Amino acid sequence: MELGRTKMTSITKKILHKDKNSQIVAELKDSFFSLLLDESTDNTLDKYLCVLVKNTRKSDGKICTDLFGMIRLEPTNLSADGIFSQMREFFVGKNLSFNQIDGLACDVVSVMVGANNSVYQKLKDSKNLVLLKFICHSAHLCAAAGTAEIPKNVEEFVRMVVNYVSSSSKRTAILMKFQEYYKTTLNMLLKITDKRWLAAHQCIARLLDLWSALEQFFVLASAEDRQDAPDKILLEMKNPFTKAYFLFL
Repeated sequence: MELGRTKMTSITKKILHKDKNSQIVAELKDSFFSLLLDESTDNTLDKYLCVLVKNTRKSDGKICTDLFGMIRLEPTNLSADGIFSQMREFFVGKNLSFNQIDGLACDVVSVMVGANNSVYQKLKDSKNLVLLKFICHSAHLCAAAGTAEIPKNVEEFVRMVVNYVSSSSKRTAILMKFQEYYKTTLNMLLKITDKRWLAAHQCIARLLDLWSALEQFFVLASAEDRQDAPDKILLEMKNPFTKAYFLFL
């Protein structure tokens, strides 16, 4: 069966969404649950609060996480009071109480988790509440602190490797031959597009996977190419601390 985009959108919004939402409300009634909140802005610049709920399913005792709703926030009232008020209106409309909330996961902005006036503090007033700050933010802070001591030439080394190989289809083909010889998965190098090392994890992981093939590739390039880049890259690759930094990352 094939459906057009308009019809499929209508079915999703008017039938599937309502049915799923009713099931979630039935599961949450007379039970405790946790909230996962995150703010987002769509392509029309409307701001939304994404609400996910995590609870123990009554039928089989399994822990499940569901998208409960997208609360459209008033752009002129994005304070802790404003967000909390709009959340309360949303939950009252579902016949659910804040007293049922026993956990909250959200990002670390002050409006959400500030010590004096935040959504967390207002929810906490009603009962004991466990707060879990989004692990991705915590992990990024850990990564940022750890990589602050790493020399700048490490990041520059990644860029030099990627730029040298990807700027020539011939070099890319030669690297592929080395990958075949070392029996590694045939993959292209990835560019670092963000200075946050946490976001560049895939690029670093790919570089380490291809390390042996790359080292031999630059031995050949250093002998055949008159440019300085292969010599500099090879020198960095032979430095044991270079690979150690990447393994740390």
